[in-house]
Amino acid sequence: MAERMKKDAVLLKPMQEIEGTFVLLADWFGGFKPGAYRIEASLNGWLETDFTLAQRAELSDMAHPFLNGEAVASIAVNIQPR
Repeated sequence: MAERMKKDAVLLKPMQEIEGTFVLLADWFGGFKPGAYRIEASLNGWLETDFTLAQRAELSDMAHPFLNGEAVASIAVNIQPR
């Protein structure tokens, strides 16, 4: 099982956003050798089972919806030798 990077985890409150760059250090995971890689970003939301019926009713009155489940984006990169 691959290691999970928790160093750059960010908890966003409703209507907050994050934009910018996250640095992947060359020595993480024993170093990155030349070759094909996939970088994946995951945005994890709440599950319906995380809330009671009463809490779900209360959430429905909020001005902004909660993210349910997971949204994933990825990009393929190819590291070239120097």
